[in-house]
Amino acid sequence: MKTLSDLQANTPKSLSARISYSFPFFLLIPLLLIFCVTHVYAGQVTLGWDQNTEPDLAGYKIYYGNSSGNYTESVNITSGNVTTCTISDLTEGQTYYFAATAYNSSLVESNYSTEVYYTINTATTTSTDNETTTTSTVIETTTTTTVKPTTSTTISSGSGGGGGGGGSTPLNTMPVAEAGNDQEAIEGDLISLDGSESYDNDGDSLTYQWTQIAGPTVSLSGSTAAQPEFYAPRVGTFTFTLVVNDGELYSTAETVNVIVYPLNHRPIALAGNDLNVQIGDKILLDGIASYDTDGNQLTYNWIQASGPVVSLTNANSPTPYFMAFAEGIYQFDLTVFDGKLWSLTDSVVITVKTPVINLISPANGTKIAGSVRLVWDGKGFVNFRVLVSKDGKVFNSLGETTEQYYTISDLTTLMLSTRKVKSVPIYWKIQGKKSVGDNYGMTSEIRKFYTAPNLKVYQNALRELLARIQEKKS
Repeated sequence: MKTLSDLQANTPKSLSARISYSFPFFLLIPLLLIFCVTHVYAGQVTLGWDQNTEPDLAGYKIYYGNSSGNYTESVNITSGNVTTCTISDLTEGQTYYFAATAYNSSLVESNYSTEVYYTINTATTTSTDNETTTTSTVIETTTTTTVKPTTSTTISSGSGGGGGGGGSTPLNTMPVAEAGNDQEAIEGDLISLDGSESYDNDGDSLTYQWTQIAGPTVSLSGSTAAQPEFYAPRVGTFTFTLVVNDGELYSTAETVNVIVYPLNHRPIALAGNDLNVQIGDKILLDGIASYDTDGNQLTYNWIQASGPVVSLTNANSPTPYFMAFAEGIYQFDLTVFDGKLWSLTDSVVITVKTPVINLISPANGTKIAGSVRLVWDGKGFVNFRVLVSKDGKVFNSLGETTEQYYTISDLTTLMLSTRKVKSVPIYWKIQGKKSVGDNYGMTSEIRKFYTAPNLKVYQNALRELLARIQEKKS
């Protein structure tokens, strides 16, 4: 009986193949894989290989079938320590193609090794008289596949005793098309499709074919380019497919959509007219006139750009406001947003000044006979106090007046009766306050007019006039 050593010693020329072999995630070192067809009887073959050294190696799978690359059967070897596999019940005279994979503890499986094939020899039968003897012919061969991390594959082959042996190149795998992510654009935009991430596991060069299958028809800059371009003519959804070819096989089609939206116009911010106001005023900004030509709803953003710092109330509304407590020039910038675009900035300037009480009449140095009407500009004030003096130094109050009773077209008046006597100077001025609870903080200039020397007479007359007015009010 022949031993394994005897069989290997008589093995004819060997078959070797150097191939690309990759393990996803866990094959990190070169793998030596040996298919060793040792004892081959009709209907049976034993394969052997060197053990892998990965720490998480869990087992191997042997795939086989009757045509190259078409493996209809498999054997699962659930131990990484087992390095042989006997496959039985094979059909005599049939050529079988074998390939192996390895897998780790996470069940991640490698690609196929280089394929080898073998033809199972047919048993011979002899008959003598009434006796029949069946003799199985022993096939002795060794097929060695060396696996290295390389992209090249070389095959050399020889014949085996009786049944023969041989090898074949790896099956060409289908390339994969990657058409890129779906895109969004605005009508009129230049859009670039991107198939540059397409790939072929065998490392073959790819050709590209883009086809539009939906949407308004467009013209691609190059339907066979990896990254063709086109201009979006109008609103709609444009759908394209990409198929790549590695020189032998076409990929499955990959689809990408480009959604084109209407052109959005930038909104217009209008911050209102510049204003001149007085200290103590409530200042209302006005951006209501801002608009969007596309009819989109606007949001508002007001920012103070200069001037004494104030706090805007309702700063994100079209009409925020603030109280002016200090003189200065205030600038506020307004931008509006339509949901997609911000407007350019529009500005408004607010000039805040201290209010002034201007004396209107009588003119300085006027001679008065009979009676005199004091007239002053009372805009911006609610209460006044009339002060008079004989020497222009010590002033006495003739009493308070309220703007709402004495204002005519922003002019406030007070009638003062006098005598037709020798004229003497009377000095007068007006004090005002912005609200009822304030102090009299604003004072006009001092003027004088000439009338009777007895100031008390005029004071009494003024008091009488004020009493009559008060009585009329009641």
